[in-house]
Amino acid sequence: MIILKPEAIEANVCEEIINDFLKNDFKIVKIQEIVCDRDAITRFCNGNYTNIHIKWKIEHLANKKMIAMIVSRDNAMAMARKLIGDTNPAKAEEGTLRKKYSKDSFEKADREERDVYNMIHASDSQEEFEREVKVLKIMRGVD
Repeated sequence: MIILKPEAIEANVCEEIINDFLKNDFKIVKIQEIVCDRDAITRFCNGNYTNIHIKWKIEHLANKKMIAMIVSRDNAMAMARKLIGDTNPAKAEEGTLRKKYSKDSFEKADREERDVYNMIHASDSQEEFEREVKVLKIMRGVD
């Protein structure tokens, strides 16, 4: 699953990001606007962050519009993560979406006591994808 986060919507770059996927031979299988409550974001984090980072992530994502997408191509998950780039935009390689669209960093976010604004989330495994779909109650009927 690919999620375009609130900062991508606020920066008005969602169409550009979607076009970047299409230019890299991805097909959009399903696309849906979502808004997740605090509970859904907490479960989405699944214990993968420290308590303070979960708090910041909830403040960042809860009750805000995001765009969720299912994309397809050969080796889609790995290729999507390669296109998107490092989770820390400051370390993302040239040519990746996070390098192109985000000017944030983990260090800056920590100094400002907030979540990192890296524009995009991507599932890193089939199991994570399936859990995210269930937790966020989205994309029903997609295999």
